[in-house]
Amino acid sequence: MKPHLIRVTMASLAISLLFLAPFSLAEDKVADDIDKLSDIHVSLTEGNKIKQKMVKGWLKNDYSGYPNLVKVLLETVKCPASGCNVKGPNLPLDVIEGWCKQNRPDANAVIMDHTPDEVKGAYVMTWYERNGHETRELTIEQILTGK
Repeated sequence: MKPHLIRVTMASLAISLLFLAPFSLAEDKVADDIDKLSDIHVSLTEGNKIKQKMVKGWLKNDYSGYPNLVKVLLETVKCPASGCNVKGPNLPLDVIEGWCKQNRPDANAVIMDHTPDEVKGAYVMTWYERNGHETRELTIEQILTGK
């Protein structure tokens, strides 16, 4: 191959990698976040494939509020030393976000600054919604340990 063609090919390859690398990194981060969410008994949705693709897209978009929700959720809801043993179906991330929005003045606005207390509360409310209400109030620690 002629030297100038090699340079052009190498330049094209470098440019391609430059544009593809951020996409690849975003995909890796989303996959890692989904694994970590699974550890605390959270799924993206209730199983609707189209909605799952939408939520994955929102996880890649900082302006959707979902990256902030996941960050706060993973910092706030932690498995105890004995491990998580949450009972019942997985808690959909989009439902947790819905509970967070219910406690804001504008329930339609994107939340860019989730607070630990609202995220914990939304996690608990989603668990109750999926598992039925009991007469006693469970703490987040009791839910995580499967009491």
